[in-house]
Parts: sequence; structure tokens; C-alpha cells
Amino acid sequence: MNFIRHYFVFFVLPVLICLSVGAVGGWATATSVTTWYPTLIQPAFTPPPYVFGPVWTTLYILMGIAWGMTWQVKHPLKRRAQYLFVSQLILNGAWSFIFFGFHLLVLALVDLVLVLVLLSWTMATFWKIQALSAYLLIPYWIWGFFAFAISVGVVYLN
Repeated sequence: MNFIRHYFVFFVLPVLICLSVGAVGGWATATSVTTWYPTLIQPAFTPPPYVFGPVWTTLYILMGIAWGMTWQVKHPLKRRAQYLFVSQLILNGAWSFIFFGFHLLVLALVDLVLVLVLLSWTMATFWKIQALSAYLLIPYWIWGFFAFAISVGVVYLN
């Protein structure tokens, strides 16, 4: 029983929380992605829309696993790591509402910069606690900079 509780608390729950943020963000984008978003001029390197769902699902799973790994470790930086992770996750979720819900392109870009700053800080803190948890965030970090490049292009072109 302890194994099941341990597994749920440290791995399933954080993954479900991260996927929930993605689902809420998906809800915020659902209408705009078929109506408003196609009217924007996109940078040439923007992937087709069907790429985003699987990529984000994978990233949210990796994020949840990384986050869960830091829950189970006793370390003086644990609390800071948790606050940083949750802060960037909240800003990550807010981006969908800012960009797709309110169509505030520049504010969404600012939000994305804050996500990347907090994510970098989170990764550095996770590294000190448990290196593997930081490694698991590398795909998210790379995708975040790719999303930043797309967002800069969208702001510039529109």
C-alpha cells in the first residue's frame, strides 16, 4: 500500500497536475486556434497545428515526472524548487489565455520570457537537488525557446 501511495503522490499526481494545466490551456485555445490564429501571419518555421498537441502532452508528462522527483527528496532547496516550478507552470498556463484568449501578442511574449527565466532557474535548482529532474526539463526548455522564436515572429509579422 505504501508503494502505491508513494507512486501516486510522487509521480502520478504531479503528471496529472501538469497535464491538467495543458488541458485548461487547450480549452483556452480551442476556439481561437481555428478562427483567429489562422488569420495571423506565421514565421516560415512554425510547425503545423497537429504537432503542438503531442509535443505539449509529452512535455507535460516529463515536467510532471521531474517535479515529482523533487517532491520525494529532503534538501534545503526543495521548497524553493517547488515554488519555482509551480510559478513557471502557472505562467505557462496563463500564456494560452493571454495569447489565444485575449489576443495580447506582446503580453504573451513577455509571459513567455518570464516562463523561460523561471524555468531556467527551476532547472538550476532541480540540478542541485537531483540532476535527472533537471535533465527531464531540457526538452521543455528547448521547446520554450522555439516557442519564443515563433512568438517573436508572430509579433513582428503582425
